[in-house]
Amino acid sequence: MADSFYNRWSDDDTSQTKKKIKLYDNRDDTFRICTSAKIGAGDDYLDAWGNPKMVTPYSLFHGIFTLNVPPEMWIKYVNNVEDLTRTDTAYFYSHHSKLIVKSNGATAFLKSKRHPRYQPDRSHEYANSVFLPNPNATGTRRFGLFNEEHGVFFELHNGDFRGVVRRKIDGVVNDTIVPLTIPFDYDLAVGNIFNIKMQWRGVGDIWFYMGNPATAEKIEVGRLRHLGTSMELSIPNPNMPLSFESIGDVQLECGCVDLTSWGGVKDNRQYATADSGEVALTLNEKPVLAIRIPDTFNGFTNTRDCILSRVSAYANYNTILRAYYTRDATAITATWTPLDVGFQECAVNGAITAFDTTKMLRYTTRRILVNQSIEITNSAGDTGELYLTHGDYVLVTMQAKNNTQGGCGIDYAQEI
Repeated sequence: MADSFYNRWSDDDTSQTKKKIKLYDNRDDTFRICTSAKIGAGDDYLDAWGNPKMVTPYSLFHGIFTLNVPPEMWIKYVNNVEDLTRTDTAYFYSHHSKLIVKSNGATAFLKSKRHPRYQPDRSHEYANSVFLPNPNATGTRRFGLFNEEHGVFFELHNGDFRGVVRRKIDGVVNDTIVPLTIPFDYDLAVGNIFNIKMQWRGVGDIWFYMGNPATAEKIEVGRLRHLGTSMELSIPNPNMPLSFESIGDVQLECGCVDLTSWGGVKDNRQYATADSGEVALTLNEKPVLAIRIPDTFNGFTNTRDCILSRVSAYANYNTILRAYYTRDATAITATWTPLDVGFQECAVNGAITAFDTTKMLRYTTRRILVNQSIEITNSAGDTGELYLTHGDYVLVTMQAKNNTQGGCGIDYAQEI
């Protein structure tokens, strides 16, 4: 069924029955009655009780670049080295509200500070608007869901525009090229829309779509047929960042980007905690507890994101608590201990031998009164969810008005 059809009850007709549904066609402003509406592909459009299956979109992550490239949402790499600069740079910047990823003779790689979770038995859909100036230039431009190991994305390589599915098996990264057949006139230099849809479940098909300027409709231009064809998953890890990459001396521009789960819900999250136990506090600011999300796990990029939910602390005497955040690995010198299986790690008190707050952002400062405890809670995310991803560090320090005892804990939820 064409994209221009959608469900809507007419205002002048209340005679619908459970077996009738009216579809509105915005091309000619008319209603059409379907006595057995089937929307979607395949024959599985009813549940086990014969009720129609209905799905709604749930956005897992989106990005716009109106004033800058928000460092709270994006991680920048130049020649495989993370750029910790929080302001726009010559490689990544906002211009006329568009994201610009400019390689300047290097490799410029921008990744979302999220690895949104694929939700089984739901359609996973990536969507954006992209401009590719001078499309025949020598170089490579990529956009989609991907990192160095796994992913699915569009690629413009030396003027050749194609789809790519990437996977790492037994330590070897392989890019499978998906040829694109584009049945209309187009110019990659001017703005167009691009979508990638995945059935996934590990074995489902993957579709590539592009906007037809003549009709303003999304048209399928490529497909990876994987169902029943391989002993391996199409993408071993579908929880990929939304990424943009420019290599050589080329430029990629984006208006906005989104990842949606059709029929999806809020991510499945599991509670976890780290605790300092009781430690000796002094008149000096003392590191009490730190957690970090390691860059890798079992040789792969650690894509297990977390949400910081609460910092709690107590002290036997008046004390100042400070909480810091950083992505600078040189800001904290510590011996790290795995939490549970090791997707997160912690360091307590004496295991933290040095810290430099000039390389950190301060989250908060709170006063703890004599023999009192405090909780800084964001459990519902009402004030904005604080995500942690690989390479993130959180440090809690305590500074007492007299030598005393105290301790703190960090509660978080990990997306499974």
